[in-house]
Amino acid sequence: MSNLRTRALQYIAELGGNMITVEEIAAGINEPERRIRQAMTDAKKEGLVSFGRDEIVNIGGYSLTVKGHNYVVISFESKTQPEKSKGQILAELLADIDPMTGSQLAKVAHDFGHDIQAKSVPSLLATKMKIGEIVSRPYRSTTLYMTAQQAEVFDASRAAPAHVMSAPNVEELPPDDDSDEPPPADAAWLAAANRELDHQLHTLKNDVAAAKMVFAHLCEMLAVQNETELPAVVAALLESIAERKAEIEPGRLALAMVEPGGTLDTPQYFEPYVTVDGARQVALNTVDDGDCDEALVLRVLGRAIRKKAEFTPEIASPLHTLHDSEVSA
Repeated sequence: MSNLRTRALQYIAELGGNMITVEEIAAGINEPERRIRQAMTDAKKEGLVSFGRDEIVNIGGYSLTVKGHNYVVISFESKTQPEKSKGQILAELLADIDPMTGSQLAKVAHDFGHDIQAKSVPSLLATKMKIGEIVSRPYRSTTLYMTAQQAEVFDASRAAPAHVMSAPNVEELPPDDDSDEPPPADAAWLAAANRELDHQLHTLKNDVAAAKMVFAHLCEMLAVQNETELPAVVAALLESIAERKAEIEPGRLALAMVEPGGTLDTPQYFEPYVTVDGARQVALNTVDDGDCDEALVLRVLGRAIRKKAEFTPEIASPLHTLHDSEVSA
């Protein structure tokens, strides 16, 4: 990106990133309006700025987009921060990824925009290796470079064959040969994997927040001050419920109204959740409302039902048989 465009975007950012005209930008950075107009047109194509008009005076101007703000921040940091050495860049790549050969490390660095040759990796890492930040290990017919922490895991995996090093595919590393070595881990794949991890982490955070809300509701319902007391309180509550179930009497509550003459009407069963007190209150209300003079609250343990009578039809003799018998007589 041209230096003129960068200066123009930084000037817009200094004024708050809000809409500003081409004339104001040109005057602010002391450049011709023609060049500023072309620079803003190119920046708009790349999504760094957006064009709009003032609702009152109808004057057109440019304002920074989110992408434009990010670009200004990156360009500012690149100027204010000292440039990293190639050795530092390689060390950071090793720390962020996995143990790698020199060729793999050079190719990954190239994917991130750094021009580093595989043959120069040992010399670039010499200082880091001297202070112990980076170490090397022979592996088959090649050399692996890794951080000191990665080396501890690697050495442990070599000492105990039953355990596998956490770094993926370390057993499948080919010889350090530039001619036939397969390409290293794809930077796009790594970025996609990081996005998936971020999504999983976001989901876990939501689950934790939901669990905290449930715990807080339980604490409020059970009058518990500390969440750590919940297991004991819930266990006691379940035990109490079990004891109450054991004390429940068998049968089902029912209401029977007494007809004049002492005859009981057909019992009306209460729902299973109705308590004795509730059934008693229904009986009182029934009498108070004048539905009957007397109502009984019963607990029905079961019913014995007499077998219903059955009608067995008799099959009469055919008419011609009856006629023949009468004739013969």
